[in-house]
Amino acid sequence: MKLGPKIRRLRKHRGLTLKDIAEKTGYTESFLSQVEREIASPSISSLKKISLALGIALTHFFEDKYEPQRILFLKRGEGKKLNSAASKAVFRLLAPNVPKGRMEPLLIAMEPGSIQGKGRYSHKGEEFVFLIKGKMEVFVGDKKYVMEEGDSLYFNSSLPHGWNNTGRGRTVVIWVVSPAES
Repeated sequence: MKLGPKIRRLRKHRGLTLKDIAEKTGYTESFLSQVEREIASPSISSLKKISLALGIALTHFFEDKYEPQRILFLKRGEGKKLNSAASKAVFRLLAPNVPKGRMEPLLIAMEPGSIQGKGRYSHKGEEFVFLIKGKMEVFVGDKKYVMEEGDSLYFNSSLPHGWNNTGRGRTVVIWVVSPAES
């Protein structure tokens, strides 16, 4: 199922209106309607806010079918992939189809100049970042962390945060988000 119709189905199933989601996310009803109709393409940070407003994990948007997994093994290159033109990054879900998981591990490949959370956003939960390749800046609260290969960062997601790839080449990072339990 396409992303927009999936969001609409989840919203209606929960008895929520576009206005309800707009109030919870800070986005306009018009933008949300365009997302549901596949006219606008949301960034990952937008999807995260929408998922929190719907009370679901971000990974729920990328599940083809609901097959609960207690043990999940993926070979290299497997996992759901999402290309985000808005942030110039490719997100690979490392644990798809894990319902009510306590964390959402992602492998993110960022092109030079890639930016996520330009206006910075916050949500309930915690995050862990491990930089595999390249260089990037992560902004948490009023602090800037310059990360290089092998560096890690852990923070409370309620602090406004965002990142950008400041290097000349591709940056690769493992980013783990622990969503609030619903």
